Amino acid sequence: MAILIAWWIARWWGFKPNMPIDPDLAAFLARRAQQPPPTDLATLRAGLEAQAFQLSVRDVGRIEERGIHLPGPAGVIGARLYRTHAAKQALTVYFHGGAFIAGSLCTHDSVCRELAVSSNSAVLSINYRLAPDHPFPAGLDDCCAALRWAIAYRGTMDIDGPIAVAGDSAGATLALVSAIDACSDNEPDIAALLLLYPPADLRDEDYASRSEFAQGFGLTEAARQMMVRSYAPSEAQQCDPRVSPLLFPNLGDLPPTLVVTAQYDVLRDEGAALATALARGGTPVEHVRAAGMIHGFANYSGISPAAALAFDRAGYWVREQFYGR
Repeated sequence: MAILIAWWIARWWGFKPNMPIDPDLAAFLARRAQQPPPTDLATLRAGLEAQAFQLSVRDVGRIEERGIHLPGPAGVIGARLYRTHAAKQALTVYFHGGAFIAGSLCTHDSVCRELAVSSNSAVLSINYRLAPDHPFPAGLDDCCAALRWAIAYRGTMDIDGPIAVAGDSAGATLALVSAIDACSDNEPDIAALLLLYPPADLRDEDYASRSEFAQGFGLTEAARQMMVRSYAPSEAQQCDPRVSPLLFPNLGDLPPTLVVTAQYDVLRDEGAALATALARGGTPVEHVRAAGMIHGFANYSGISPAAALAFDRAGYWVREQFYGR
């Protein structure tokens, strides 16, 4: 039965072993290879902001930013709420990617629009503090505070349905750790957890994908190491389960979880290891390796129909957790 289920999931997502990289993403990588790499953090952040045009823009019912006063440990946390046209609103709390050091509400605007449509839920995007300006655990503290606030006060946003937690890349790790924090309370009312290509282990471990896709596929191994040094420079920090959630002694008692890894991604194997650890802990988990995809594919839905489809399927999974098939 397990083999049959695994085959069905692979067939549904179109995965084939050794499938070539999506041609639209390959062309994008070729164009980017002709551009000089960022030389400092400010240039990296500006580049991500400029790259936001690559995303498809989906129509949603309403977007709200003013009037959302989300209290955090260092003041009000920036947030943006995307509402769908549905009469009854479930809520997905979303944490953007950006290697813990970059990204914003704007870089993931279209990601949140797309997720709102595919999941048929309102999406609350969180603008947490970034390293190294605000060292660990500042950003994580913001995320934990934001999720706890959303659970307790979603009624103030006219949300009357269940809650999911989602994130991509660094945001996926923040989503997982925030959910673990929230689930330390009884009945946290989280219906689903969506983790897109998470960096699950920041230690200097020997994962095959880190060498296999070290360069030429978007996120390089050198960039990953730079991110680690910026976010968690000490070995003690890297071994903290809040930084490397694969090291949590127990990853059970979490809501149904979908871990999506990308076929051509330095983070692929640690994401797969995280899915295995979640299943071993007793968490209902599905792991899907998105065929032909690179790290960050949710951000490239505007240039790759295959990337858009892979991301939408993740959103459909969230919808199923909310409303059933």
